[in-house]
Amino acid sequence: MKPRSGHPAWAIPESLAIVLLAAALFRAVYFFFYARDSIFFDGLILDSAVYDSWAGRIAAAEWLGRQAFYFPPLYPYLLALLFRSAGPSLALVYLLQALLGLVNLVLIHRIGAALFGPRVGILAAAGAALYGPFAFFEMKVLGTTLGLTLNLAALALLVAAESAAAGGGRGVRGRWLLAGLAIGIAAACQPGTVLLGPLYAGSLAWRRATPAAAALLLGTVLGLLPVTAHNLYVAGDLLPLSGQGGTTFYQGNNPSAAGMYNVAPGFSGAP
Repeated sequence: MKPRSGHPAWAIPESLAIVLLAAALFRAVYFFFYARDSIFFDGLILDSAVYDSWAGRIAAAEWLGRQAFYFPPLYPYLLALLFRSAGPSLALVYLLQALLGLVNLVLIHRIGAALFGPRVGILAAAGAALYGPFAFFEMKVLGTTLGLTLNLAALALLVAAESAAAGGGRGVRGRWLLAGLAIGIAAACQPGTVLLGPLYAGSLAWRRATPAAAALLLGTVLGLLPVTAHNLYVAGDLLPLSGQGGTTFYQGNNPSAAGMYNVAPGFSGAP
């Protein structure tokens, strides 16, 4: 669906401000009880422990590593920058991710309002504010919250590109390039996002918008380029993203899969 013309500016309407205030208050209460009562506040396990130790090594100047990326790299690299600048504080990580959670509500509102009108935008933001898993993952050392932010940003840029294309203004191809770049960067945190690039480009080509499709694909490739270049340099492996995808897919779809995590036959479970 093409975005509606004349959609609201980035100013925060009063109704959204109320939703954000309520969401912030909930997160503050959740953070307080999580810090006081949960052993997982600073007792990291599984992927969280991997990301934390990986970020620690990067912060200690092991910037390139010696192997192709197994997990998506963007989150631990940003985590390492935070550790170098402010120390290895998990509380700060959780607070910053909670702030990203509020940004996500704004992005959801923006996308909903642009496509379907202000009423839908505020309902979408309110529904997202009530969705417990968002707040849950904000208190985990995982790339889920950052990945959501980047995915929403990519969607917002796609909406803006559609709006510019419908208006026939200048610089439309640059907007598609920027949207593709956002998709590629988001894929470095949540690899499945990369599918959005060729699928959306296919939709544009179907509508005979071939230059837009080419710009979107080019942006996506450029966004993936740092990860691909790293893997090629350190491992001689032309791996566009991380190497976890095949193993993860098999873990969820092998004959003994039971709908929850289990170590697939023939694998140790360790990266």
